[in-house]
Amino acid sequence: GTGNSLALARNLAKELGSCELEPIASFTGGGTVVPEPPSVGIVCPLYFGGLPLIVAEFVERLDLTNVEYVWAAISHKSLLDGGALTELSRLLKEKGRRLDAGFHVAMVGNYVPKYDIPFKEYKLGLLADAAVLATKAAKVIAARGHKRQYAVLELIAPLRHKPFVENVHESDSEFYALDNCTSCGICVQVCPVYNIRLVEGRPEWQHRCQRCLACLHWCPERSIQLSEKTEERQRYHHPYVTLNDMREQKG
Repeated sequence: GTGNSLALARNLAKELGSCELEPIASFTGGGTVVPEPPSVGIVCPLYFGGLPLIVAEFVERLDLTNVEYVWAAISHKSLLDGGALTELSRLLKEKGRRLDAGFHVAMVGNYVPKYDIPFKEYKLGLLADAAVLATKAAKVIAARGHKRQYAVLELIAPLRHKPFVENVHESDSEFYALDNCTSCGICVQVCPVYNIRLVEGRPEWQHRCQRCLACLHWCPERSIQLSEKTEERQRYHHPYVTLNDMREQKG
């Protein structure tokens, strides 16, 4: 929703070379997805201790018959928190495959219903660290290495993730727009799953939400909210990801 994982994927692709980036949201039409060999990487954020639902559903549709090497990089606020790599490993095991390499990359936390965005100096330092971690991960991937990172809270992550997945689509009932909404339609444009439409110039959510918060963070008027707390908190998107980049991430 804020471009962290896209920026991470771009850094990895630059280090690896000969990579093709494909937005997962562009594969939401159903059916089997057959990636080109020999290597496939999943780059995504951590959501409530696990994979975003859209990513889990995508992985379930993957045909990895001709793929030799599978890796993943997960962007999230704290390296203590985790569970996405465990979930991904389980999904791959059900396909008779394994996760050959998996990495955690700390980036700027953006879940403003729970906390505010960190101050600028810390934010820029964290993004610089993420670029360094991407370089280290790329070296392992390029060598077809086998390295799986773990997080301290990984074992209890499913306790948080299960209720999130069960309620994520309907959770968009919590969104609302303030009176300063200008009907610009940017929230419609950046939603990766076409979950928002304008009705009489006001955004309405259609209960297909992924909880990415793109609509909230990219609203130029800071009109879209989730609670009174978000009305007071900052907005964020990765400094090297543009609004047009976000528009291109949908199917």
